[in-house]
Amino acid sequence: MKHTKGKWEVSKYENGSIAIGIAAPKEYKRDLIKTVATLHKIEINQDELDANAKLIAAAPELLKLLLDVESVVAKKYSIIKGSNLHCDIKSIIKKATQ
Repeated sequence: MKHTKGKWEVSKYENGSIAIGIAAPKEYKRDLIKTVATLHKIEINQDELDANAKLIAAAPELLKLLLDVESVVAKKYSIIKGSNLHCDIKSIIKKATQ
């Protein structure tokens, strides 16, 4: 996978902006060591901005889980393999990785 490796976290700033990225070690003087995305409160409210940030921060873990589910379905559950559910899983993985 080509995305930024590591646990993604949310960091909020006083101006309402939110950054998503890899958390910096405690000895650093900043929250993130690598920023993946920055969200700004322009046309949405703070609750929606916060929810979007949490979803983006969870993306790598969600993708890994989906890859694990697809692998299990492909190997062990022939009744599901090729079903609409299995095709949807593969389509979402493709959307996220290609």
